[in-house]
Amino acid sequence: MRTESFDISLRFPKFHQIVVASWLAALAGCQSHRALVGPAPQVPSASVLTAQPEPPAKVIRISAGAEKPYTDREGNVWFPDKGFKGGGTALRSGIVITGTQSPGIYLTERCCMNSFSYPVPNGNYEVKLHFAETYQGVTAPGTRVFSLDIEGVQINDLDIFAETGGRNRALIKSISVAVNDGRLDIKFTPAPDKDCSEINGIEIIPADDTTRQLMSKFVPAARDVDARLPEMRASPKLPAEMAGDPATEPTGYPARFFPFIDVFGQYRHADWPGKTHGIEDLAKAREAEASDLAAWPGPEGLDTYGGWKNGPALKATGFFRIQKYQGKWYLVDPEGRLFFSLGIDCIGMGEGTSIEGREGWFQDLPVGDTAFKEFFRGRRGRGFDFAGANLKRKYGADWRAITADLAHRRLRSWGCNTMGNWSDKQIYSLQRTPYVATLGTSGKFIEGSGVEGHWKKFHDVFDPSFKAGITERMQKEIGTTATDPWCIGYFVDNELDWADETTLALATLASPATQAAKLAFIDDLKTKYKDIDNLNKVWGTAHSSWETLLSDTVSPDPKKAHDDLLAFNTRIAETYFKTCRDCVKTAAPKHLYLGCRLKDPDWKNAVVTAAAARYCDAVGVNTYVKSPADFKLAANVDVPLILGEFHFGALDRGLFHPGIVEVKDQAARAETYKQFVGDALRHPAIVGCHWFQYRDESTTGRSDGENFQIGFLDVTDQPYVETIAACREIAYTMYAARSKPKP
Repeated sequence: MRTESFDISLRFPKFHQIVVASWLAALAGCQSHRALVGPAPQVPSASVLTAQPEPPAKVIRISAGAEKPYTDREGNVWFPDKGFKGGGTALRSGIVITGTQSPGIYLTERCCMNSFSYPVPNGNYEVKLHFAETYQGVTAPGTRVFSLDIEGVQINDLDIFAETGGRNRALIKSISVAVNDGRLDIKFTPAPDKDCSEINGIEIIPADDTTRQLMSKFVPAARDVDARLPEMRASPKLPAEMAGDPATEPTGYPARFFPFIDVFGQYRHADWPGKTHGIEDLAKAREAEASDLAAWPGPEGLDTYGGWKNGPALKATGFFRIQKYQGKWYLVDPEGRLFFSLGIDCIGMGEGTSIEGREGWFQDLPVGDTAFKEFFRGRRGRGFDFAGANLKRKYGADWRAITADLAHRRLRSWGCNTMGNWSDKQIYSLQRTPYVATLGTSGKFIEGSGVEGHWKKFHDVFDPSFKAGITERMQKEIGTTATDPWCIGYFVDNELDWADETTLALATLASPATQAAKLAFIDDLKTKYKDIDNLNKVWGTAHSSWETLLSDTVSPDPKKAHDDLLAFNTRIAETYFKTCRDCVKTAAPKHLYLGCRLKDPDWKNAVVTAAAARYCDAVGVNTYVKSPADFKLAANVDVPLILGEFHFGALDRGLFHPGIVEVKDQAARAETYKQFVGDALRHPAIVGCHWFQYRDESTTGRSDGENFQIGFLDVTDQPYVETIAACREIAYTMYAARSKPKP
């Protein structure tokens, strides 16, 4: 997970309990992803910005198993998984699909379902069914066989593996059907004793002018569509007192539900401890926190940087470094004191959300109020930063300077000593709290890797543009972070798609002949095999020359080519981490290189973790678990680890999604925080852990729809007292806990 810059181009992720006109308009044809506000949202007219309808589309496209829309190479938008009855979903990241220009369709699937049903106007349609056998358990023809009935048209005994000649190869079946009952229906029947049915995508295409005309004007009744709000990861449930109200077309919700977000960015239809009800509450909260911070100035026995002043005195270098001490890895601060990095990510001054096409959701947006003009942001001012506006309401005209100062005082009071990834440079450059810096890589991609949309392509580390991009980016740090003793070090990239131990090598072979990585791979193979016939014998291929192999984009048998694929995948990983380290150290030789924040399952990849361990000063990993007590890298190496992200959230404070790791309530969140940090302190390899993030995400979602309850603060700058109390309890004695011998 990562924090995006505030950009209001909607990307529509998952789940979703209310139907809004954005989805319905998209069904009827809006491909710009704008929402049309439903009827009678009772909002003062000064607050409403008019959204214009878009031209209708002609085709319904469903990406089976997907949690968010997918845009293919032709610019067509595929809706997330919907319309299926029974079964489950799966995603297959890290594989290469052949035989298609839009492989992303085949990386998600619906499997073992009974049927599919979707509302459409009566008429004639061409239905395109997309399949690819991606399950590793299917290794031969006859393993998965099933039949389909599409509006009475039969496809019998479909065997995807047999028809395509193997796994990971796209197959499209096109069927002409007539719909007479307002729904396009498909039934799936697996053959006896065979693996169950699966599908990757469905296209419903009007087949004649009459049907096209009907489709262009078609809006299904609310009862006929999934109750989903695509712009948010999760949405509010209908309040009990509104359960008997008639649904208002086309939203499926009663008119009085809207607006459901108040002037402060909070959910209107619920109350909870600490909720802000008016401006006076902001003033009271400011006074209360001032008293709290005075009562809790911070742990005693710390040096300037937050290191253990009362602990052992080690060599002071003026910058942060790594050292193993009494069997445990530690950071050592510039004054030579042991330092455990307890931090929070995304220390900043705002948290925005899109308002474009959703104006009816919000109560009294300050449209036209020049005092709040700065908080209308993004593309054409079509987003609003509720958190920033609340800071101005709370602290006045000098809110930026006050909140920057307050961030440092809060961290010290809470017992934290690090500003984590993606924090605001205006805040960390005050040189009062240590911080980590971050940068991303650039340059050409391995063309056969990833797909457009959710999964990322991987940069070609052999192309000169890769090193040049990091070098250029690090040059910008010279004179700032690169010479700042408060900077612990650098994370480069975040949660890359490493996949399994041979994925990137296979992606390289699926790339064009001009790909730098492919040229490097072919050179390695020439060195090993000398003659192409020798390679053909091992791989079971029939390449006539090395040039033929270079131009070919068909993947070899991964079992027969495994050793060579593994060797080149290892070279990719080694080259990636070495290049990043060298570029960081050239510009900032006294700072630490902290890796790329490996996600699960990448820290279970022995190839990647071995390379990271070799070149990183500390290996950065993001761990969404309740305890890191048993955490270890797949390479099983003794290296320092820094946990770049963890969090827990609940649904008792007005947000609709608890985050990646859910707990019952705020009390449980506090206890789980103490357990996690305590286990990290006891872990001999972990040198720090950083909570994601400082402030809750927007109730109606950030730019990619995430709307998690994961902050130390809510949208009104109100501290979560339970979590902060837990943080103090563990942090004020963390060095004593860290220094205890392992039982």
